[in-house]
Amino acid sequence: MNEVNLEVTTIDNAKIQTKAIKLNQSKEVNELIAALCKAQGEFKPVKKDSSAHGAYSFNWASLSSIENSTKDALVKNGICSYFITEPDPRSDNKIIITYKLMKNNQFLSASLPLIHENSKSDNQAMGKAISYNRRYLKYMLLDLAADDNDIDNSQEQVKQPAYNQYKNG
Repeated sequence: MNEVNLEVTTIDNAKIQTKAIKLNQSKEVNELIAALCKAQGEFKPVKKDSSAHGAYSFNWASLSSIENSTKDALVKNGICSYFITEPDPRSDNKIIITYKLMKNNQFLSASLPLIHENSKSDNQAMGKAISYNRRYLKYMLLDLAADDNDIDNSQEQVKQPAYNQYKNG
């Protein structure tokens, strides 16, 4: 098993946050990667079906929109995908969320700690944070990219990766 640790810095509500992402893979991933390349060529466009309005207005793709756009292609290519949520053994106040892709005992996974100060008392905020991190991990491992064009907000879909060349390969 190979493991890589990354630090990702994001800006959320004008606060800079650094999160450690842990990537793992089985010793062999050739079959999984080949199947994932084919699946990516078959993904449907991901629709930005949710929006937020306030100091900043923006649209994003919900977890169900991403699932509707990718699940059939993953299953057709023999890829199992699932999430695991578990306590962080190093902290009383953290949960680790892991998204895993598997095919024939080969796997890729990404884990992200969920840091929430009131995790034991504020279940709604915890649920929102879990959903956000699940979307984030799924975007990352499936190589989905959001439209970065802030000037033209008329675009209603997330751009797909450029793996169509592998569609019939």
